Amino acid sequence: MFKSTNGGTSWNAAGSGLPQSVTSSLAIDPRNDGTVYVGTRSGVFKTTNGGKSWSQADSGLAGAFVTALVIDPKNPAMVYVASGTDDSLGLTHSLFKSINGGTSWSQSDSGLAATSVRPLALDPENPDIVYGVVSRNLLKRTVAGTVWSNSLSLQDVLNVAIYRQDSSILYASSAHGVLKSTDRGATWNAVGRPGLGIFIYTVAIDPQDANTLYAGTSYQGLFKSTDGGSSWNLAVSGLPFLETIGLEIDPQHSTTIYALVNGEYDEPPNYRGIYKSTNGGASWNAVNDGLPTEPWDYIYVSALTIDPKNSATLYAGTAIGVFKSTNGGTNWSAANSGLTERITSLAIDPVNPGTLYAGTLERGVFKSTDAGSIWNAVNTGLTTLSVQSLVIDPKDPNRLYAGTDGGGAFAITFVPDLVVTEFQFDRTSVVAGGSFSVNISGPNLTTQTFFDVRFTSPGSNVSDVTLNWQKGVAASQRVPAGTATGTWTINGVRAHEAEADHTGAFFPVTATITVSP
Repeated sequence: MFKSTNGGTSWNAAGSGLPQSVTSSLAIDPRNDGTVYVGTRSGVFKTTNGGKSWSQADSGLAGAFVTALVIDPKNPAMVYVASGTDDSLGLTHSLFKSINGGTSWSQSDSGLAATSVRPLALDPENPDIVYGVVSRNLLKRTVAGTVWSNSLSLQDVLNVAIYRQDSSILYASSAHGVLKSTDRGATWNAVGRPGLGIFIYTVAIDPQDANTLYAGTSYQGLFKSTDGGSSWNLAVSGLPFLETIGLEIDPQHSTTIYALVNGEYDEPPNYRGIYKSTNGGASWNAVNDGLPTEPWDYIYVSALTIDPKNSATLYAGTAIGVFKSTNGGTNWSAANSGLTERITSLAIDPVNPGTLYAGTLERGVFKSTDAGSIWNAVNTGLTTLSVQSLVIDPKDPNRLYAGTDGGGAFAITFVPDLVVTEFQFDRTSVVAGGSFSVNISGPNLTTQTFFDVRFTSPGSNVSDVTLNWQKGVAASQRVPAGTATGTWTINGVRAHEAEADHTGAFFPVTATITVSP
């Protein structure tokens, strides 16, 4: 802080008492030029003697990074600040107000919809309860409600994890360590600060044990607790001391964990990417073969999701779309047809894992119904296309929630997908001129559903398609006289409600029947 009293001809230091940090904003009392407020990375400071000395004036702000400051010209005791933290952490601004010249502050942004929400989480036992991290605060509301209420304020919250088997247990990662709630976020207690990292970026709970936790930190490594956070130990053998920005635990084998590691531009490129542990964090290995290094010449992975029914299948969000592994991360290949954007978040349908959603930095939400082969935008109703978080309702997988950057939170309910899970003939052979029955199973299929089939005829390796081959999930089929004898194979089925709609994807099946003379 410097001051000039001669129109800028000369300057003198005027920062006695100010912290050695960035001074990001300044406001002069319009009725008393000796009273000045400054916003810094560590709160608000005030002078009443023209800068000769400064004192902290941020009770209620908890040392927030203040980015803007303004004084009411008609009532100088009323002061407003916009606060937040470094944008690289994904946290933007909240508004605070003081009515007593900075002696105390209270949050003043109720009703503001243009907020940045990252991440979102749903109560797995009661998906009507939604949690969202907004500007360092953990907020909570019910889907039927209209107001978000503070669950955890002014703790620099970055992430929240909910225990799947008892959703009253939550853990939050923050700049001040790990916090725990056992009453669905009504009250919180600090349970320890792993390492000396500036931030605890993420926390994950073992799906089988609420007392086993993993915490990813800023340049202090990954930590593990087996006593609910009371004590922590490093779990970094083979893992670089960089930013652990994401953790995913295999839902079927909880000792298998994936860590997403990022770092500064001048650090070795091969340190970044995905690391895997198969022994509960005791040791780690990089699993990046096939992942892209564009556009920054190092591996960038922002999101990871695991197929809940086949944990060897993984999807990773990168700077140029989604990549897929079918062998637990050993190898990766592009799964980004129609989607070559920077991915911010991923979500996978727990009932039909072939349906996935990807949030992007600038183009909204994309959906794939064929395990990542083809993606299409699904942005109806979104007022901003910068999507930072996605979560699927565990009890209604057709309902998707999105947290955006600057637009608030959104929800959409899709028309249930017509998915074929089983195709069966009632016999293995039939004579030409005879008949057979077919049964088709899958969620949301009815007596009014039309089915197209893809098949190969006897002696052919080329597939043909018959449209509207059957209506209804159970039907009798007649074999016309003169039908070629030999084995006929159905290798794909497409379901659709409208008779003329043949735009969906074929679901792979294998069913054979032999036609005899």
